[in-house]
Amino acid sequence: MLLLCAFCALSYTVYGAFHFQERIEIEYSLETEKKVKPTRVLFFSDLHYPNGMDIGSLEVLVSKMAQTDPDIVLIGGDITDEQTSKKDMEQCIHALKTLSKTADVFYIYGNHDLQPKIWNKKFTQSEYESNLKKANIHILNDQIAESHGMVIAGRSDYSLKRKDRISVETLLKSVPKSQFTILVDHQPIQTQEVMDSGKVDLMISGHTHNGQLYPFGYLMDLYWNVDLRYGLQDRGELTAITSSGVNGWGFPARTMGSSEFVVIDIQEK
Repeated sequence: MLLLCAFCALSYTVYGAFHFQERIEIEYSLETEKKVKPTRVLFFSDLHYPNGMDIGSLEVLVSKMAQTDPDIVLIGGDITDEQTSKKDMEQCIHALKTLSKTADVFYIYGNHDLQPKIWNKKFTQSEYESNLKKANIHILNDQIAESHGMVIAGRSDYSLKRKDRISVETLLKSVPKSQFTILVDHQPIQTQEVMDSGKVDLMISGHTHNGQLYPFGYLMDLYWNVDLRYGLQDRGELTAITSSGVNGWGFPARTMGSSEFVVIDIQEK
């Protein structure tokens, strides 16, 4: 029995390590009554570089995402974390610059990017943002922008600015209801506030990793403050999508869900 248990544990660990490296494309199609031109959106989050990756595997991933030929790229936070060195941060963001050659690229902060939980931070916010700007990646931190006739709204991370991040209503005050609006929030929370604004057509999030390690996803459904652990949910005028993330945090293993990036095709009905 001991040998059997050891074999099962080893097999499960090996499966988790190999499955972790399988980064797949997930596709969604949305139709809207609002006036839009056909637009392809690429979304990914939770890269947590260099957990389970090196520059070679990152460049392969970026090339694979670029081949989807997006019009807009949305980065949903946590491209780095507490284990990322300054060199790794610079290397990672430089690799992402490829995406800006053919698309508008927007980024929002996640809860790990600026290493808030450690005292010996490897880089400053200024250094981090400087590298993003060099890579032609636009930072949206409780700010809005426009691309391909659509409004892109990026929220500050809930756990970092819980008390002073502005409301959705304030953020979208100047946005007409007739314009198709995408809101990117690292954590899939406060969805009711988004719906109440009456101005958001698509909300995209990451953060949950779909549990990453079994059975944490199911525990998340019971205890964690998230509105949608994974997938797509139609909430009337609002469509909400939560991705499991393109990589994982902490352990280079995944036994729940898949590592993924998301492609969303939006067109007028």
